[in-house]
Parts: sequence; C-alpha cells; structure tokens
Amino acid sequence: MAGRSVAALLAALLIAAGAGWAQDVTRYLRLEWEVSQGRRGHAVVSGYLYNDYGLPAVRVQLRVEVLDASGQTVSETTAYIDREVPPLGRAYFEASLPRAGAGYRVTVNYFDWLMIPGSG
Repeated sequence: MAGRSVAALLAALLIAAGAGWAQDVTRYLRLEWEVSQGRRGHAVVSGYLYNDYGLPAVRVQLRVEVLDASGQTVSETTAYIDREVPPLGRAYFEASLPRAGAGYRVTVNYFDWLMIPGSG
C-alpha cells in the first residue's frame, strides 16, 4: 500500500513539474521567426528567442515542424541555441529545413534555467 502511495505521489510530482515547465515556456519565453529561401534552395527558419525572465535560459532546443495544407506535420527538425539566452534578452537561431511546406511551426522543445548563486 505504501509503495502505491509513493508511486502516485511521484507521478503527481512529475505531472506538476511538467505543467510548470510548460507554463514557464509560454509565460517567459517567446519566439519571433520567419521563413526564407536558403542558398541551396531549401527553406530556412530564422528568428529570435526572447527571454522575459530574470534568469538565463540555457540548453535551448527548438522543434521546427513543416506542415502540409491541412496543418499536419510532414517533417521536423531540431534547432539548438548554443549560447545562453540572457535575462530580459534574446538569442538568434536558424534552422535549414529538409523540405518546403504549406506552413511551419516553431516551439520550444527543451530548456533549463541557469541558476545563479544567491538567486534563489
């Protein structure tokens, strides 16, 4: 019985942590991007990730999806921001896409807050 309670508590904590992370993304990180044609004729997504929070964001991964006319994902790639996104600042990103599409979607797939000693 105690094992089930611990497992249920851990599951609830993981769900809460995931919900908090998702809230952090939409509340503190925002994307501004555009699609253009690259040198080799491939579509390229480029733009900025803005950090509206008081801590640096690091290890940022973006999911870049290529959509068909019905809005379904037909291809995707991962773009990495290989530097710190400063508090109340921004960082540039660029991703070459494997194919063109009717539409595109860019979302934050993963990030960490860089904890600064004495900040919390």
